[in-house]
Amino acid sequence: MTERLYYQDATRCEFEADVLRCEPAAGGVRVYLDQTAFYPGTGGQTADTGTLAGQPVIEVGEDDAGDIYHLLAHPPAATRVRGLVDADRRFDHMQQHTGQHILSEAFVRLYQLGTVGFHMSQDVSTIDLATDRLDDRQVAEALRLANAVVWEDRPVDISYHDAAETGALGLRKPTRREGEVRVIGVADFDRSACGGTHVARTGQVGVITVVRTERFGDKTRVYFLCGGRALRAFQDNQAILSALSAMATTGIPELPAKLDKLLQTVKAVERENGKLRAELQAERAPALREQHRGADGISRVILTLDEPADIARSLCQKLIAGDHRTLAAVLSAPSGTVFVGRTSDLTADMQALVTELRAAFGAKGGGRPDFAQLGGLSRETAAALLDQIGSRYRSCSG
Repeated sequence: MTERLYYQDATRCEFEADVLRCEPAAGGVRVYLDQTAFYPGTGGQTADTGTLAGQPVIEVGEDDAGDIYHLLAHPPAATRVRGLVDADRRFDHMQQHTGQHILSEAFVRLYQLGTVGFHMSQDVSTIDLATDRLDDRQVAEALRLANAVVWEDRPVDISYHDAAETGALGLRKPTRREGEVRVIGVADFDRSACGGTHVARTGQVGVITVVRTERFGDKTRVYFLCGGRALRAFQDNQAILSALSAMATTGIPELPAKLDKLLQTVKAVERENGKLRAELQAERAPALREQHRGADGISRVILTLDEPADIARSLCQKLIAGDHRTLAAVLSAPSGTVFVGRTSDLTADMQALVTELRAAFGAKGGGRPDFAQLGGLSRETAAALLDQIGSRYRSCSG
């Protein structure tokens, strides 16, 4: 088995090792060493990156036997190799992982909410809590406690125990591991079985912040950032707020009220604009009926509008108002909704037409004998449906 140097010193990012064997693998070759400082992607923590024997390390993982392999594009030229771990990435992972232990214990201490899942990605980390109800106040209180532990700069220790002894250690979560168990302890706060890389003192975590939460099933996923990630997020958000403040010509504290006022104004303008567009389309109805009137005296109006559904509905209803011997079909292209109708002096059954075409085109809809609609369609499908309606209208004698 490969000796894991990061167990001895999580900050170690340079090492030399002997190549034990190389095995062909998808994407290159798996290189096994007598010792390594590279952390494999296990236990929710993302794997380290860097170089080995001068080559970029494509992947670090554990095989089925639990041994560490390093995926390289080509076998090393020598049997003695030098490894360089990306130190910035390693420290970032140390901050996130220790921060996770602290945040998870905070939820346990305050609300008896256990962590049932942990995942670290390149941009954000998550814990899954065993609850489907988590409010903002609980998150704020958990962050208050977690950051208090961070700022107290408590020592983080590593100890090893026989699995049979762990029941007496007060672990946050019982372990299923056998044999020797590695335990990470945050002084007077948290003890957890863990094989990951961690900082030496909680102060190195810097700060912990939650960016959002989401419920899935009977659990709640908490998205959080620690240390450098939290700082970068703050800087990015501050830049966005400053830009919005300049655009709105107001201070950052006044932004919510200013943006709310602007949004209300925009909504009012959009409502008025929509009303005017609907009136404009409605005024086209008489001319459209005459333009599309056939030799049999029936006007068959088939239109596609680049307008929302309410305007298309309004025009269709205007076209069939009164006794003008008119069949109308109006498609709202943005919404994928088709409205069909006929004037009261015709007998074509729009409800029956919609029922027939609904199954053929996988649409939703219904209506009355004189007016109906079909929706839930893509632009392409809606256009094909409109063509089919046009064919039906042309063969309809009233």
